Amino acid sequence: MVDPAAQDLLREFGTERVLARGTLPSLRIGHQPYGVLVTSAFSRWNRTAAMFRPPGPG
Repeated sequence: MVDPAAQDLLREFGTERVLARGTLPSLRIGHQPYGVLVTSAFSRWNRTAAMFRPPGPG
C-alpha cells in the first residue's frame, strides 16, 4: 500500500508531468498516429562479459 503523502506526490506527478499524447505522434501513416512501445523478453537476454566492459579499445 502507498501512504497518503506518497499518493499525493504520485497524483501530482501524474497530472503535471505525464501526458497521454505529445505534440507529435511517434509514427504516422496517413492520418493515423501510432505510438511505439518498446518491449523486451528478459528471459531471452544473454549476459556476456562484453556487456560489462568499459568502452574503449580492445
